[in-house]
Amino acid sequence: MSELSLLERMEKFKLPKVWLTEIKRMQATIDEQAERIEEYLTTIDTLARQAEDTTNE
Repeated sequence: MSELSLLERMEKFKLPKVWLTEIKRMQATIDEQAERIEEYLTTIDTLARQAEDTTNE
């Protein structure tokens, strides 16, 4: 049996459509923020490596 996503479980409980729409919108915002955080972490990692390379020279 596959695990249901949070939205699938909520739809199963017949929550108001407005709630589901708002939850989906919030999830999209969270996903966008997660992407930004990944970009920031990549930048930090790159800068840390550059600093380490400079220190080792």
